[in-house]
Amino acid sequence: MVVLDGLDDMVGGDKTARDVISRLASIASKYPNLQAITTTQSKLETASKAKSQPFEVTPGLTHEDLRIVIDSRIQNYKHFCGRTEHAQEHLVEGLVRKAKGNFLWAVLTTVILQWEETEDGFNKLLKVVQDSPSTDLTDLVTKFTGRIDLSKPDLHQIVSLLLVAERPLSVLELKCLLQIDLGKKTSVERKTDIVRDIRLSLDPLIIVRDGLVRFQHPYIRSYLLKLQDEGKRLAKRPVAQSDMTKRLLVYCSYNLPKKSDPAFESLPKTEVSRTVSTLVLTKYAVRNWIIHFQFSTMYKSRESMQLDDDFKEIFPTTTQFPLLEWAYSGFETSPFGAIQKMQLSLQVRKAVFSERHTSVLQTFIVCGQMWRDNDRTTEAANCFYDASTIGQQVLRKHHTIITICTTTFLALTENFSTTTRTELVTRKEKMLMYVIEMYKQQHGKTHDLVIRHYKMLAQLYVDIHEEHKAESVWRELREIVVVRFGKGSEEDAKVSENLTIVLKKGDKKTDVVEYETGIFDIITELEVWNVKRIKMTIELALS
Repeated sequence: MVVLDGLDDMVGGDKTARDVISRLASIASKYPNLQAITTTQSKLETASKAKSQPFEVTPGLTHEDLRIVIDSRIQNYKHFCGRTEHAQEHLVEGLVRKAKGNFLWAVLTTVILQWEETEDGFNKLLKVVQDSPSTDLTDLVTKFTGRIDLSKPDLHQIVSLLLVAERPLSVLELKCLLQIDLGKKTSVERKTDIVRDIRLSLDPLIIVRDGLVRFQHPYIRSYLLKLQDEGKRLAKRPVAQSDMTKRLLVYCSYNLPKKSDPAFESLPKTEVSRTVSTLVLTKYAVRNWIIHFQFSTMYKSRESMQLDDDFKEIFPTTTQFPLLEWAYSGFETSPFGAIQKMQLSLQVRKAVFSERHTSVLQTFIVCGQMWRDNDRTTEAANCFYDASTIGQQVLRKHHTIITICTTTFLALTENFSTTTRTELVTRKEKMLMYVIEMYKQQHGKTHDLVIRHYKMLAQLYVDIHEEHKAESVWRELREIVVVRFGKGSEEDAKVSENLTIVLKKGDKKTDVVEYETGIFDIITELEVWNVKRIKMTIELALS
C-alpha cells in the first residue's frame, strides 16, 4: 500500500497534485495487488480512468480522535485536574465540538488555556473560546508568534532556515546548518541541545517528530512566510535564501575533500552512500543549493548574477561536488529540469572560477553525460568539446579525461555532415588534430589509430571542399602508410587513389606519386580482385 499525504502542499499546486494522482492511479491499475491512498484538504477531480473512490473525512469521523488529542494535552494541567470527572468530560466535549474537526485549532487552544496561571483566568478564557462565533486560526497563530522572541539570533535563524527549506529538515541537518559560522567560513560545535531549544521556545508552532523538525501545520508556515515577505520580525525571503545557500556551500567546502581528480563516469553508489551517511547534510546540499541560489539576492537571471568575493571564497573547489549533484539528479521529476539545474550550476562555477578550473571541467562532463542520456546529441557534443578544451589547459598533457572527452565528441559528431566550414567543422578539425598528435606520442606515428584519424581529418576537408588541406593530410598519411605497410602495398594504393582524386578536384596536374614497379604489377601481386580494385587500378593508370 502506498500512502501520499498532503498533496495540496506540492510545488505546482492542484495541477501537479492531479498529475501525481493520475500517475499513481495508472500504476495501481497495472498491479492488482497495489493499493494507493492520497489525502488532500480540497477535492481534486482527475481524468484518470482507474478505479478510485473518493472519501470525505467529516468532523463526525474525527470526533473521537480530537477528544484523545485534547484530553492528552490538557489532562495534567492543574486547573483541569481540580475539576470533577464529569466537569472534565464536559469541558473536553465542548472543545471537541467547537473545533469542528480542526486539529490545529484544538492543539493551539489547549496550549493557550495552559498559559493562564489562575483558575479565574482559565475560566474566563475558556468562556471566550466557547462563545467565539468562529474557529479562525489567525488570532491564535498571531498570539503564538508574538510570544516567540525572534530578536534572539538562534531562534530567528531556526525559523528562517525552516521557512525556506525545500522539505522538513532532520534534527542533524538543522544542527549542521546552525553550526556554520559564515564569518569564519567554518563549522563550530553547538553547545546547546537543539531539540530542547525548539521545545522550550518554539513548540507547538514548530515540532520535532521522528527525527524531523517541521511546522505543526501548513497554515503556520504560511502565516510566518507572510511575516517574512513583509520583512516583519524576520529577514526577507531572498535574504534567508542567500543565507541558506551560503551555509550549504560552506558545509560542502568544509567537509568534502579539497582536491579530487575529474571523472568521466558517475560516482560508485557505495561511495555516494558512504559520503551522505557520514556527512548528513550533503544529500540535501547537493540537491537543493542551486534552488536556494535561484531565489536568493544573488540571482537575477542566468546572465545577471551578483557574486561577491565572499561567495567565491566559500564555493567548493572539489570535483566531487558536481559529481554528487549528478548522483542525485535522477530524483528530479523531470529529466530536463535536472539538466537545467546542472546547467545553471555550471554557469555559477564559470562565474566563480572562470573556465580554467577542474570544477568547471567536471561540470561540463556531467552536463554532457546528462544531455547524451536524453538523446540530445548536439548539446552533449558541445559540452564534451568544452570539457576537452578546458582539460588541455588545466590538466597534464594527454590526460585520460581529455582523451575520453575528445573521442566522445568525435563519436557524437561522426555522422554530422556538411559541405561548408561551420563552427562544428572547426571544432572537429581541432579535436582530430589533438587526437592524432596524442596517438602519435602514445603509440607511434604508424599506429592504426593515427591512420584512422588522419583519414577522418582528410575526409572532413574533402567534404567542405578544402582540397589543399586534404592534399596535405593525404601526403602525410601516405608517408606513414609506406613505412607501415610498404611502398606499393594495398594501403598505399588506396591512399594514393584518394590523393589523386583530391588533386583532380583541385585541378592539379603535377605528378605526385612514383612507383618502383608498374601499377598493374603491384595490383597483380595482391591476393584479392574485385570491382573496386579494378576501378582503382584504372584510375591510377590514368592519373
